Amino acid sequence: MVASDTFRQLSLLMAASTMALGINGLLRPHAALGMLGLNVPPPTSFSTTTTKDKSHSAQVLTPLNAAHFMTQLYGARNILFTTLTILVTLSPREGGSDRLLARVWMANSGLAFLDGLISRARLGPGTEWLHWGFVPVGLALSTGLLGYF
Repeated sequence: MVASDTFRQLSLLMAASTMALGINGLLRPHAALGMLGLNVPPPTSFSTTTTKDKSHSAQVLTPLNAAHFMTQLYGARNILFTTLTILVTLSPREGGSDRLLARVWMANSGLAFLDGLISRARLGPGTEWLHWGFVPVGLALSTGLLGYF
């Protein structure tokens, strides 16, 4: 049986990779879209229009800007899920358990699986594997933390 500390270290390593993807999506949405294999034109800025009463400006959302917006939301979500994973990974000092961390990795695996289904439905077959590659790793961490390895 592999020691629990080994799986916790692997958990931090995996979390670092998902954190990097989240930061990339948040700060560089155009580059993150390119990583998904999308041929996107160079980024543009939001155009601003003034309403009739001139009390405030409204932003016009183009398809590319909408894609950047959604990619930034995806990046923020990844950062927050990764932060949760890191906090739970480091929690044994505060009474956390391997079972709790295993459940977090099961949830992360489910999230990656759903992301892959959405990617396949929206971008076509083959794109799901950009997400599904994380699923077996997360499930392996889960089973290891539960003591099956």
